[in-house]
Amino acid sequence: MNSSTSLTTSNPTLTCFGGVGTATGANFLLEINPSTKLGASKKILIDCGLLQGLPNVNNINAEPFDYDPASIDLLFITHAHIDHIGKVPKLVKDGFKGLIYSTPETKDISELMLMDMANINEGNARTMKTTPLYTKEDVHASMNLWQTIQYHENKAFEGFKLELFDAGHILGSAMYKFTFESGKSMMFSGDIGNSPSLILRKTDAVSNLSYLLMESVYGDRNHESKNERDRK
Repeated sequence: MNSSTSLTTSNPTLTCFGGVGTATGANFLLEINPSTKLGASKKILIDCGLLQGLPNVNNINAEPFDYDPASIDLLFITHAHIDHIGKVPKLVKDGFKGLIYSTPETKDISELMLMDMANINEGNARTMKTTPLYTKEDVHASMNLWQTIQYHENKAFEGFKLELFDAGHILGSAMYKFTFESGKSMMFSGDIGNSPSLILRKTDAVSNLSYLLMESVYGDRNHESKNERDRK
């Protein structure tokens, strides 16, 4: 399901290509028009995940992207779960040549997750005599484009500034705060929280946002208690 909205009169525009109407397949396109280069828009993806748990999901994941991967300048990854990273190698295979950013921990975990996914893809393709969604070579190509940003490191890009906050979900999970030339700001949360956990810090508190795109899988219910989770 796709959904598009303009956050201001001309700058920027947000389109949801995944993570809408279903809990998986997070994929959001943010388009920015920097004043320094009139008419030269920046196309930014936040997450590029696999759809999971739907009928005919393998064929759906194999469909072409709804945008030209070669036109995308930057990809930011919130965390290393497959429904947020699982189609990154397909994006690269289909023409993406920009830079990928995440925390160092997310990069390390993503490489393990994606190599495992590539093995599954290749095994299924041999069994079904089809073409794999992507291969280990596509994963290697993706990692060659992957750079890292630390929490609370302020990084400037053309048309916006970026700061990462700890989402407290898994090791390396991050919320991305974009601050535009207009002074307006927007945060992409990814998944938030996973408490109580001995190895994770609490989710960072964030304020003074103009817009917030928040993961809301548990918006209408609560997680089970820790005791119940341990029992299961």
